[in-house]
Amino acid sequence: MLELGDFFQLHAMFAVPLLTIGVPSYLLFGRGVRGYIWDGLQLVLPGALWLLLVVLADSNKSLSNLLELPLLGAVTGVLFSLRIAVSRRLPAHGSSWSVLALLGSSTVSIVLWICIPRLPM
Repeated sequence: MLELGDFFQLHAMFAVPLLTIGVPSYLLFGRGVRGYIWDGLQLVLPGALWLLLVVLADSNKSLSNLLELPLLGAVTGVLFSLRIAVSRRLPAHGSSWSVLALLGSSTVSIVLWICIPRLPM
């Protein structure tokens, strides 16, 4: 079973690529783009969802499957960057784009968990 310290270490594997891609795009292009609670959830929810599926579904994922977390973080960072770009073009629907980015990254986490089998160590 995962302990809290393990969860934070594994979640860092998700958050580092996300922040590496998402923060520069926000700093460069995010001027005038309003932030929403969904943007904050995008930092936590997809990675936590993947970890929760691994723990609760009793899947036989190996340590090699941890490569899915940085991939998920990169995809989430790209979706966040796309949300920033689209929100600049269509600012009236900013909240909708934020929710769509969160739903997209959560869907990617479920798809990664389902589609990538146990990798050999």
